[in-house]
Amino acid sequence: MEHFGDASRVLAASEQELAEVEGIGPKLLKSFLAMRESPEADKELRRASNLGIELISFADEGYPPALKHIYDPPMLLYVLGKLPESCLSPLKV
Repeated sequence: MEHFGDASRVLAASEQELAEVEGIGPKLLKSFLAMRESPEADKELRRASNLGIELISFADEGYPPALKHIYDPPMLLYVLGKLPESCLSPLKV
């Protein structure tokens, strides 16, 4: 999101453009491309919603700060219930 400015530009970006973004490793890139091209994405969102599962993306404010700093962080988190406050605290270095 920081690199492209908004979600629509992220979704429209080519594989090469995405690969050039700092912090996107091969695993995250592969996962994102598969999700973006899957007709199952809408079905997955509905299924998660029906089960009370919240999806938190890397770009969301509620994404745990410490996870953003690991190599190849997960693009999406599936959360059933609430994340502990300790997960949401700013990273202390």
